[in-house]
Amino acid sequence: MVDLTTTYMGVPIKNPLILGGGPPTSTPEICEKAAKVGGWAAVVLKVNFADDVVQSVCASPESVYRTPRPYLRLVDSRGMERWRPPAPRADAPRSATGKLGKMPAGYMMVSCMQVEPSPTRIHAGTGIFYNGERYLYYINKTKELLEGTDCKVIPDVLAFTEAGWEQQCRLINQSRADMVELNMGAPAAMVTDPRTGRHIHLSSSPEMVERWTRYCVERMKVPVGVNLPAHCTDPLAAVKAAVRGGARGISFGDCPAVKPPVTPLVINPDTLEAGFTPGMPFRSPSGLAWSVSYICGSVAHMRMNGVEADIKGAGGIRDHRDVLRMVMAGASSAQVCTAATVEGVEIGADYLRDLEAWMNAKGYRSLKEIQGRVVDQGLKVDPSRFNGEISQLAGGPVPAQQVALDADRCIDCRWCQSCCYLQAIEMKNGLPVIDDRRCEVCGLCVDVCPVDALSIVARE
Repeated sequence: MVDLTTTYMGVPIKNPLILGGGPPTSTPEICEKAAKVGGWAAVVLKVNFADDVVQSVCASPESVYRTPRPYLRLVDSRGMERWRPPAPRADAPRSATGKLGKMPAGYMMVSCMQVEPSPTRIHAGTGIFYNGERYLYYINKTKELLEGTDCKVIPDVLAFTEAGWEQQCRLINQSRADMVELNMGAPAAMVTDPRTGRHIHLSSSPEMVERWTRYCVERMKVPVGVNLPAHCTDPLAAVKAAVRGGARGISFGDCPAVKPPVTPLVINPDTLEAGFTPGMPFRSPSGLAWSVSYICGSVAHMRMNGVEADIKGAGGIRDHRDVLRMVMAGASSAQVCTAATVEGVEIGADYLRDLEAWMNAKGYRSLKEIQGRVVDQGLKVDPSRFNGEISQLAGGPVPAQQVALDADRCIDCRWCQSCCYLQAIEMKNGLPVIDDRRCEVCGLCVDVCPVDALSIVARE
């Protein structure tokens, strides 16, 4: 039997899967289904705005409940086109709940937003049914329905001012919540920088993160964690500020970073190798900045810089291998929201089954055996992979590697020829012929080949 137990905010939880605050936790009833059918260890409730946030962010108090129709859309990985999955085959296997086949993972979810001219007046307005004092019912009813499941209930609260945070402290102390997250990552969390007078994101001010964290830790009766977004100006500074303020856990991720301040980290759970090519870092464009690789890189960065509080990695998780990647980077738990929204909260049970099968196959007996394994290796760059040679087109030597062709696999699609910016590939008799005098072995033709007919090998 594999032991999947872990902790979040220092509280023991039965497995690393936490259902993120969003559509799949919108009501107590869907949280009940998640706990009883999906096996989730905890559910994060949708955010509760204090009165000061409602007055600052929304044009009027009632706008908190204003919901556009439709308000959710699935788009492709570029965020440009409507995404639709291919129809499953009629003979595809069905899940325990009767769902036919498995949905492909190449989607992103976006929500419509209500935007006012002021930078502080932005609000998603999607499915916030229990804001204000009704939030107490939301917490307690969810806790009531989850009895007997050992699934923890984690409210998510947001405020700007001392009056707002005091209001949230009173509400949480009246509730049956197991823990609480202070939301400093919502798009609405814009405040005025007292030094410059400019509007900044709350998470961009370590001073305010530490101040409000300490304020709530001193007044709330349950363990306190802080929800920080991936678009922090300085994620490590914000996390350390939250820990100084007394936070026992950090939820990091969800939102995209336009300029990621931390190198993304690709992890192969099967080999414990880090990077697309082990021992080599890589630079990511903004399109990858919000993905699992960026969150893993950030979590590893925090661990290597002395952050010991429990970290929950959140953002882009699509299967159990992404959960493993988060844990191997140093997270104690992983938050899933979009996939559970699109594919149903029952996917938690699928993830748990696949996690146990993977760990059994690899001979691991507990989650703690793999937590932080990649970070423990040191994440050092392999200097042997950087020999200092200049490219041969600039007068350097011929590369020590070359591109090899498996002619039996080739289907004459000519994708490799089209992508070769050095024009080192010529098609002859339906097969690519590579000019070694021009080829710099960049690897792009290998990646675009749809049938794996090309590979990089040592030069003969």
